Amino acid sequence: MRKAKAAGGRDADAVATWHDVSQPPPPLAHRYPTSAAIDAKGVAHLGTEYGDRPPWMDDAIHTVTPDYSYDERAMRHQGTGQFKVILDLKTGAVTNVTVITSTGFPGLDRSAMAALRHWRWKPGRWKEIGLPYTFILMAY
Repeated sequence: MRKAKAAGGRDADAVATWHDVSQPPPPLAHRYPTSAAIDAKGVAHLGTEYGDRPPWMDDAIHTVTPDYSYDERAMRHQGTGQFKVILDLKTGAVTNVTVITSTGFPGLDRSAMAALRHWRWKPGRWKEIGLPYTFILMAY
């Protein structure tokens, strides 16, 4: 992996995560505060309704980590975005991804959306899922 230079000339590795790692983990009941979903029956659920992990995260059967490109890291682009994923109930495949709240950088938004298009969930469970995604540079 290529490394971007952090402040003071130190190398920095890029970390991308589906929850914010820039702060200590929040209490378990609030780990996914901005995550939400609509189930197959049309009932809305919030991440705060569940303990450590909402069920739609456990139902993800294939996930892809977004690319955090060298150029984005070199320009020190980082941020958290919120993305809405529409699913095919029969297959669990993603049919559409949109930005609810931008990371502040179009390249990071495109990367997160491209990765989310390849996610798969257990069929028949969820119609729509809202996920936060954080791109953050870590200095070592």
